[in-house]
Amino acid sequence: MLQTIRAGLCAIVFAAALTAPLPLAAQTSASDVKQKTSAALSAIGSYTVDKKDQAMAEGKKLVADMDRRMKELETQAAQSNAETKAAAQQAMVELKQKHAKASQKLSDLGNATSASWDSVKSGFTDAYKDLADSFEKAASKLHQ
Repeated sequence: MLQTIRAGLCAIVFAAALTAPLPLAAQTSASDVKQKTSAALSAIGSYTVDKKDQAMAEGKKLVADMDRRMKELETQAAQSNAETKAAAQQAMVELKQKHAKASQKLSDLGNATSASWDSVKSGFTDAYKDLADSFEKAASKLHQ
């Protein structure tokens, strides 16, 4: 009986450890994220149409990372006070719209021809920069 209780408690502690947010020191700083984003967008900007697959891979990484960051922000917002939660929810609506636009531009990048490459590539980088800027604003509202 005592062994069953210990096993149950261990399972609860383990589950809590897995679901607890990372301490601030373990989380990626905003400046690190900006640097990585800037480097990835610069790389995408330098690719020619011949390297479309590499550009798509970089773009997919950026979008996937933003998905993760948006989910973290949404979780933090759900745990905040009512006023902050309302502002964060409004910001999340805008973020989701901009995320959809960046995702569409990424899809367009995959379908770009050599004639449209530069324009489509700029469309994605501009849409992602807009999304990243909006994310920074939303995160700063939440952490005020």
